Amino acid sequence: MSHGKTLKKIQHVIEYLFVRAFHLLVNLTPDRLKKPFAGFLAGAARLLTTSRVEVARRNLNLVFSESTPAEFKPIIRAVYQNIANNAFDVADAKSALARINTPPHALSQLEAIRTILSTGRPVVFATGHIGNWEILGQHIGREFKECRFVAQEQSNKLVDRYINQLRIAQMENNTIIHSHAAARELPRALKNGAPILLVADQDAGTEGVIVDFMGTPASYHRGIASFSYHYNAPLVPIFLIRNGEKLNLTIPAIVEPNRSAPREEEISRLLGAFSAHLGDAVRRYPGQWLWTHRRWKSTIGKY
Repeated sequence: MSHGKTLKKIQHVIEYLFVRAFHLLVNLTPDRLKKPFAGFLAGAARLLTTSRVEVARRNLNLVFSESTPAEFKPIIRAVYQNIANNAFDVADAKSALARINTPPHALSQLEAIRTILSTGRPVVFATGHIGNWEILGQHIGREFKECRFVAQEQSNKLVDRYINQLRIAQMENNTIIHSHAAARELPRALKNGAPILLVADQDAGTEGVIVDFMGTPASYHRGIASFSYHYNAPLVPIFLIRNGEKLNLTIPAIVEPNRSAPREEEISRLLGAFSAHLGDAVRRYPGQWLWTHRRWKSTIGKY
């Protein structure tokens, strides 16, 4: 083994031990101290990632151009706080899942989705980097068996394996699919009438489908819409929004595909519907979306 590979292996072990230690620390921390602990970590992360803070500021200025830089500061602080809270929730997923609140409208939507699945039709759940998308996946896995989740594979195999163990610990008969295998595995699941869940708000580059997102054209991966159209699977925007200590499940719509429409036209419509519902959620809860990622880099240039 080369010297470089040895150092990388040591680095991965250290990172893995750090993640395990963090999760142990979270579970040992008294509840009354978790909020200030998360606040400390959020503040430290904000100070250490000034380039990401600048990305967030520019994104906010793009969407809320009528606001002042001073008005962006509390939103950016809330974004980092939400990230820290999410990390704590994942480390103690059992507690987080117990704090999920399902309002009457969401309950009604869940029943409608169960009815659809009972007929043998699949469902495409789509969410974004808003609220707690990690715990949302675990919750959906408890609500619907045989669900397939797409996750980005971590370069550190030890950390990747551990995170996936945490993801499926609270679920039964569900599968995590790495993004590189999604094109092969998801069609198989959909053909069998299984639901799938994807995080669908990343920039898709020059190959993506351009639709409006909060007033600015954005590039979307076509996957959620293509799967919906090809497999006659309703597209379901779904979010888990933080509300104090609770996590509120939100299902704003069940979007039926129109398979008689031209394919590309319908894919744009389906993506536009998801984008509109995500945008509504972001505008309502701006401190819970991941403004730190370069969402519009393919449509407005590098920033």
